[in-house]
Amino acid sequence: MEKRSETDGRVIEFQAGKSHWVFSLPTLAAVIVCAVAVVYIISYLVKDPNIISNIAGVCCGVLFVGYVLYYFVMYAKSRGHITKRAVLTEEYIEAYTGAGQKRIRLSDITFSMSYTSSSNMCIVVAARDDYIVLTCSCVYIFLKSGKGVMEPFYKINDYFLKHNEKHVKYVKSKKNRKINPFVIPHFIFEIEFYTKRAEKFINIVKEKFPAKPDGVMRGDTSMGKKGYRATVVGIGSSAMSFLDQKMVVFFGHNAGPDIAEYSVLIDGEGECDFEPSGDCLMLGDEKYRITAVGEVANKNLAELGHAVVKFDGKTEADLPGIFHVEEKEIASITVGLSVAFC
Repeated sequence: MEKRSETDGRVIEFQAGKSHWVFSLPTLAAVIVCAVAVVYIISYLVKDPNIISNIAGVCCGVLFVGYVLYYFVMYAKSRGHITKRAVLTEEYIEAYTGAGQKRIRLSDITFSMSYTSSSNMCIVVAARDDYIVLTCSCVYIFLKSGKGVMEPFYKINDYFLKHNEKHVKYVKSKKNRKINPFVIPHFIFEIEFYTKRAEKFINIVKEKFPAKPDGVMRGDTSMGKKGYRATVVGIGSSAMSFLDQKMVVFFGHNAGPDIAEYSVLIDGEGECDFEPSGDCLMLGDEKYRITAVGEVANKNLAELGHAVVKFDGKTEADLPGIFHVEEKEIASITVGLSVAFC
């Protein structure tokens, strides 16, 4: 295993050992031993002269065969989804497996969690339409070379712990059974990583535990990126009248009554230097790519919390203080909604 170094604290790279697939064999061996024991019990029940024992043996046999077949099929499929390498940068997290490569931008992440069992550790990050599961065998804990493998894995996990207030820490054990926020179905994150069951489960929990990022997942990262984050604290009585024009007017919460009547009032702060070259507006979980920026729009946002946002996709600014964003349905604006330019 070639140990990779961090670059000025900006890149974290995890790389599994060359024989990482071998580390799942002890679990497989344990399953086989248990299977032999169960087969012995079933054969004993079937041979028993008592008819009830016979019926119980047959029922157990049918269920057990289904269980074992499912396990081995999923085990074989999962080998292609074990993480060989993962990279966390200022902009994205990326995972490489035998099945291919997946990348999710940090600004698109809506859910993150860590999972620990007696045999496996996972970091799960999900966006609206995709997710990544980073896997790491617990066997590394007992190897001399394991520290070099696990340190970057832990750093990636710590990164999401630090920057997502709602990051879920799930430990699969009897001790934590009552304090875990939900129950993870059998096999998921052990031998099922990208199955329909796993995807369905992640879609459910990411709605219940949406990311509440402290910078990293909305552009104002601890890695030195610009970003303006705010919360809607009030809505003027005539503020929604601009929606017919595909427009929303934001203003700082200290706005006078005449301005406040027509504005969505926000309380926020941050560095403002946004351009139509990858920057975006976030309304809650809805993302809008910025397509044009007026010459004083950044200054107004930084100093006054004022931004006129038009959802029409224009590439040239109509007014000096306007932000144009891609033409999409405008998210429902309510008090408490998070607003972020990133």
